[in-house]
Amino acid sequence: MMFMVIEFQLTAFVVDRQKRIETDLVHDDPEKHLIKEVEVIQGALALLIRTKEQMVEQIRSVICCILLFY
Repeated sequence: MMFMVIEFQLTAFVVDRQKRIETDLVHDDPEKHLIKEVEVIQGALALLIRTKEQMVEQIRSVICCILLFY
């Protein structure tokens, strides 16, 4: 949940920067770092979601095994 909040906030920062008027619109290092942070957090979030799904599936398998042999 915390990753999603951070991702949302960073994405909002990037969108706000992109809304700037021509003279204020710059593609500088801070913007590049923001975009990279968003990408890293999205990757971490995707990994956490996959890991959670795998854990749920493993727990289901263990429960099935316990119920079969109990």
